[in-house]
Amino acid sequence: MVLWGIWRARNDKLWNHTVKPAESVVSSAVQHLMDWRAVRNIVETQERTIQQDGESVTWKKPLAHALKCNVDASIQNDSRTIGVGMVLRDSYGLFISAKTNCFSGSVGIKNAEAMAFKEALSWIEGMDVQEVIVESDSKIVVEAISTEKEDISEFGAIISECRKVIRQRPSFRVSFARRQANKVAHNLARASCFYARPSIWITPPDFILDVLNEDCNSLVS
Repeated sequence: MVLWGIWRARNDKLWNHTVKPAESVVSSAVQHLMDWRAVRNIVETQERTIQQDGESVTWKKPLAHALKCNVDASIQNDSRTIGVGMVLRDSYGLFISAKTNCFSGSVGIKNAEAMAFKEALSWIEGMDVQEVIVESDSKIVVEAISTEKEDISEFGAIISECRKVIRQRPSFRVSFARRQANKVAHNLARASCFYARPSIWITPPDFILDVLNEDCNSLVS
C-alpha cells in the first residue's frame, strides 16, 4: 500500500506538479489500508451469513430412533395429472424406501399438496414403524393440519382425514421444510408421471441418487 502511495505521489509530481510530503504519503496509504480492511470485514461477514442461511435450508435428520418421511406434490404440464412422491429415511440419513403415485384430476396446488400428505400418512401407517416425522414444503398444509380450524371445502376434507390418522398415531409428527430441503421428494413427485401405477422402491432409483448424496453430505459438513 505504501508503494502504491509512492507511485501516486510520483505521478502527481510528474503530471500535476504537486509535491506531497513523505508523511502525507504514508498517512494516506495507512488510511487506505484501514478502509480496505473494514470493507473486507463487511464482505466476509456477509459471506458467512449466506453460508449459514444455506445450511439452514438443507435436509435435517430426525432424532435417534426416529424416521423422517418427506413428501411433495407436482401438477403435470397438462394440469390434469397430479404426481406425488415421498421418501423415508432414518436418523443417519440413510434411504429406507420411496413411493410415487399419480392421480387424474384437475386441482390446485394446495389440494395436490394435501393429497400427497394424506398419501404419505397412509403409506407409513401401513408399515411397522413408530416415531415418524412427516415433512412437507407446503406451509399451508402443515399449518392446517396442526390447527383444529374447521374447513368445509375439499381441501378441508383432506386435511380432516390427515388429522384423523395423526390422532390415531400420536407418534406421527408434522413438520415444515423449505423447498431446498425437500429436493428428494420433489424429484420423486415429478418422476411419478413416468410410471403407470404406484411404485415403491426399497433401493433408491437413479434419478434421486444425486440429491440423496447431497443431503447426506450436508449432514457431515
